[in-house]
Amino acid sequence: MTQILTVLAPEVLVLVADRKLTRGDGTMVDDEACKLVQLRNEAVFAFTGLANVRPGGGPTTDVWLLNLLNTDPPLPLDETARLIRDEATRTWARITHVGPRSKAVAIVATGIPPILRSPEHLRR
Repeated sequence: MTQILTVLAPEVLVLVADRKLTRGDGTMVDDEACKLVQLRNEAVFAFTGLANVRPGGGPTTDVWLLNLLNTDPPLPLDETARLIRDEATRTWARITHVGPRSKAVAIVATGIPPILRSPEHLRR
């Protein structure tokens, strides 16, 4: 079970997730998995649920999300959220290597407030 914790205060943003991947039966698959992806200096995403979009080694959900977020030109955050929703719906509909209950995924996003994006704040 993934643990995701988000704290947002006027001058701090914390989004953390555990790194442990397990199978449905609780067997550990990976103890160093990445469940976080940062979008420029605008947002951080975390996921829980299915960690491998396709069987046979790839891509993992974090890599799938990272590739999806890498748009040129960059999309505004609201369009990015719609892109994630639409592409996740299409991608997860094609997943056949696990049953419907095992395909569940949740993606959490936390926007980075403008004050935390400023060069002055980053120098602290």
